[in-house]
Amino acid sequence: ICIFIRSTAGSVVGRIAVHREITTMRAALRQLLLFDAAVSGLSILALLGWTASHIRRSIDVEEALRRREGPEIEFKSSFQWDMQKQILNKDLQREIVKAVAAFLNTDGGYLLIGVTDDGVVCGLDPDIALTDGNVDLLLRAVVQRLLNDIGHGFSGLWQARIERVGGLTVCAVTVDPASSGAWVGEDLFHRSGSSSRPLRGREAAQYLETRRGGPLG
Repeated sequence: ICIFIRSTAGSVVGRIAVHREITTMRAALRQLLLFDAAVSGLSILALLGWTASHIRRSIDVEEALRRREGPEIEFKSSFQWDMQKQILNKDLQREIVKAVAAFLNTDGGYLLIGVTDDGVVCGLDPDIALTDGNVDLLLRAVVQRLLNDIGHGFSGLWQARIERVGGLTVCAVTVDPASSGAWVGEDLFHRSGSSSRPLRGREAAQYLETRRGGPLG
């Protein structure tokens, strides 16, 4: 391919030979730039979609209390204080883990710790007393247990914070759905109504397969 150079009078004064490969490279470069622009656009749309999902999960405590327990709302009376026996019971921590994992494996949700099953705010004073009255230590304990049992790979999908409701302290955990299965040991928990149901083995594999194309891939 030749590019002719003309004078101001219009006569040809020279020419430049351009190899076909260069032209082909220019066309390929143009297509690459268009592809990059398209990918960037899709990335922005994906980010907006994630943000919308995250905002949707960030409801306030009062709204959660009005909606009661269900597929996306869970109440727990305490983190590790047994309200019935009035003793420390660290096994109760697993109930918190199960709820968060189930939300991750379904459609996300909202967990309130310091609220009875019927939606009455009881507060976390007994749990706070176990951390020498330090609310921050209680929050750290909740976060650490979730990290230990569910894994750091899902930490960007949930957030725990302390709230005050009617003069009482509660811990609110907002959870977005995960794109892969969040296992707790050998169990894959998912939401079934207002409960967190464990799945194992073939049943868990079938659940993940049916969720393929949705929040879980």
